[in-house]
Amino acid sequence: MADFTPEWLTTVLSPSFPGLIVSSATVETINTGVAMTARIHLTYENDSPAYPRSVCVKCCFGSPHSPVMLDGGLYAKEAYMYGRMLPDLPLNVPRCFSCGSDDDTKSAYIMLEDLTLRDGTFCSADRSLTVEQVDDVLSQQAAMHAMTWDAPWLHDRRWLHHGIPLGQRDPFYDLYTARIPEFLEMPRGGALPKRFRDPQFLRETLYRLLDLDGRATPCLVHGDAHTGNLFIDGEGRPGLLDWQCARAGHWSLDVAKTMMSALDPEDRRSSEKDLLRRYLETLAGHGAPAPDWDEAWDSYRRHAVFGLWIWLVTPPDMQTELRVTATVYKFGVAAIDLDVMEAMA
Repeated sequence: MADFTPEWLTTVLSPSFPGLIVSSATVETINTGVAMTARIHLTYENDSPAYPRSVCVKCCFGSPHSPVMLDGGLYAKEAYMYGRMLPDLPLNVPRCFSCGSDDDTKSAYIMLEDLTLRDGTFCSADRSLTVEQVDDVLSQQAAMHAMTWDAPWLHDRRWLHHGIPLGQRDPFYDLYTARIPEFLEMPRGGALPKRFRDPQFLRETLYRLLDLDGRATPCLVHGDAHTGNLFIDGEGRPGLLDWQCARAGHWSLDVAKTMMSALDPEDRRSSEKDLLRRYLETLAGHGAPAPDWDEAWDSYRRHAVFGLWIWLVTPPDMQTELRVTATVYKFGVAAIDLDVMEAMA
């Protein structure tokens, strides 16, 4: 907290606001989940209506998950996304005033606009969005996927999740899969349909999915596009937050996670095929070779497995148990509705 001095804030904000001089900064901690996020209220020696009254800073200090996130390069990746990638993609994301990272320590920070200043609201994993809002998110994802489809740079280490090539076993997955019996004893376990309570089944289907994904054409995916990483701006349009898991991946990792987490199960059942068709049309409209319907539908169905697994093994200090339980329930219902066992056969 002591590092957020007026002098430092003046230095990092000046490229976006030439001539700005910060005179005072009041720090308010928002959360310390996978990163420390702080809202900083600002005053200026030379005030201007153009200067932000507050900013949000996300950094790698103060989180119990910092060592794991640092080792995986996830903080630095998010800074790279905001600094180099997101400005060129047609996405609704917060404005980034400043970002930076250190190659040696892998530490990083991003300084974003405070969305509440323009009446933005943050979505929550225990709340659902409308079909129209999800359609908008999928349209944005389709544009990003198409613009990065099979890009040569996706094979660079930066874009490999935890540095592991697509389709290969990831020690991170082994670590948390081994804890499934422990997680099943929590309230989230009661929300999981009984047919998916077998740790061996979850382990085998997860690695089967990763193997299939490794054979597919990659694109840049958000990687964690669940409801809690979305926001609604002051004009009512949804946007995407939290880009530390961005990586080379299968397009349906984003599409399935968004639809299955953000929609009420009844809305998902009645709209998912139409939403997927529009996603594929938008993907093709941006120049990507969209898969045919049968292939796309099966891929979407299979990715219920990943959402189910990742939420089941989410550490309690990353998300509240209420949000985890609500989301495990949604993915469990989706896995039954979509007959994920048949889709994985």
